[in-house]
Amino acid sequence: MPFTVLYDNPDTIKRILHKHKKIYLKKCQSGGGRGVVAVERLDFSYQYKYFANRLFINRVDDFDTLIYKLLAFFNNEAFIIQNSINLIGVKDSVIDVRGELQRDGNGEIIINGMMARVSNKNSPITTHAYCYSIDYAFGRLLGYSNNKIIEIKANIADLLKKLYSSVELSYGTTGELAIDIGIDNSGKLWFIECNAFSAKVSFDRVYGAAYIYKFYYNLIKYAIYLYESST
Repeated sequence: MPFTVLYDNPDTIKRILHKHKKIYLKKCQSGGGRGVVAVERLDFSYQYKYFANRLFINRVDDFDTLIYKLLAFFNNEAFIIQNSINLIGVKDSVIDVRGELQRDGNGEIIINGMMARVSNKNSPITTHAYCYSIDYAFGRLLGYSNNKIIEIKANIADLLKKLYSSVELSYGTTGELAIDIGIDNSGKLWFIECNAFSAKVSFDRVYGAAYIYKFYYNLIKYAIYLYESST
């Protein structure tokens, strides 16, 4: 997981920007990428960008103006600060992986799908963009070998299940989670975020309606499993 702290005052942003140059600010409660702002320290100014129905890219000359704009964006809502990950990508787009997981009728954690999401050009988020199977994205777009793709998929699957279990240790068992994983240019995996209420847009686009049906069928089976286990 990238370095992450809860915002408390402007000095925290200044200190982290000085060290990392590019950071992400994310609302603690949000969805669809609507509460994410990417901030970058340039030579003589600051750039911040976010997605709200379309991509907005703005630049300000000084730190005080930057803070004014950022606090207006978050409007007194709590948000976290994270340093940026140097994600793999193609041209001016970055790529991450969304995993759709759940517990099945036996109470076991299963992975229903893993999708590669490719951001719009220069966008700070991969939501509202393009999604492909991992085989296509990593093979056709990135030129990875079959063996490398198999290895990456296995490593991601292992991390996804570990993260699912870790979240449950803090918040209790859950029927489903969507987990986002980043891969940097050295091949290291990063935990980006966990989503309790996935819209399953990428899942549907890559896998289709039959897999969506199976997903919800498994949720019913898991509910039955919980009931029978408690009686």
